[in-house]
Amino acid sequence: MNQALADNIRALREQHSWTQEQLAEAARVHHRTIQRAEAAQGASAETVLAIAGAFNVDVDLLRFDGMEFLAREFGVPREQLTLEFIAQKKRELVDPNYTTVKLTRVTASADFRLVADAMAMFFECATKRDDMQDAAASLQSELNDLVMVGSDIDPTSRRRCEVEAFDRVEELGKLGIGLRRHRLTIAKLEPVRGRRSS
Repeated sequence: MNQALADNIRALREQHSWTQEQLAEAARVHHRTIQRAEAAQGASAETVLAIAGAFNVDVDLLRFDGMEFLAREFGVPREQLTLEFIAQKKRELVDPNYTTVKLTRVTASADFRLVADAMAMFFECATKRDDMQDAAASLQSELNDLVMVGSDIDPTSRRRCEVEAFDRVEELGKLGIGLRRHRLTIAKLEPVRGRRSS
């Protein structure tokens, strides 16, 4: 249980791009408490509650043992649950009709080169804050331009669109969205051949 808690705290902290000290400050606990929790040395119920509050997640999520769950689902002892075993199960269970899409974290304007080759885009901004909605709408407009005409325009114009899109990402980051709490990712989806049904 301590190892699952440690792994979950570390994963959530890294997802938020926080240091242990930043998490300790957000949870209002001493940074040594975070160090002990991530070293699987245990944590009190109050500490777990404080850390869950800092991440805005349920305590059960912090205590969830994903490896134990997978072992039960596959009907194998936990020790048998190796990376090779999981990869084999993935190959066996994933329907060949599905396409795996690799995501790329946007950290520079050049990361938007993939967008110009996209055939479609899904964009959603769930916040109700007007300033974030405005910045997100600007980003969506830049991305739409790249999707619609990116592959047909000259390299200089395309580069300008990429830079302007990244400027919107940085603007969102300053408003609290993007690089810290939510990661903007883009995916390149290769064309998929259709299959005829009999």
